Amino acid sequence: MAQAKNINSADLTELAHAFQVSTERAQAILKKREELGGFKSWEEIKRVPGISEGIVENLQGAGFGLGGSSSTSSEEQVSQQEEQEEQEEEEEEEEEEE
Repeated sequence: MAQAKNINSADLTELAHAFQVSTERAQAILKKREELGGFKSWEEIKRVPGISEGIVENLQGAGFGLGGSSSTSSEEQVSQQEEQEEQEEEEEEEEEEE
């Protein structure tokens, strides 16, 4: 899986390359991101003037994620959390066997 692009660190060019994201819409995203100090949810992005549910889907389809300072997608974060939980369970089982 390719790394997700972080919408909180993407520049104008990266945003404008997503399908149906014009330069004007990309500028609006950047302005709102600066005002908010970064996006915490896709709902915040949908509140940007000119950004519809369809455009949010296009951004997601283009590989954009909401990661803080990392570029890990939410799917990767869930996968990592599941792996960590499995490891912890295995360690507990091993301790019980001893």
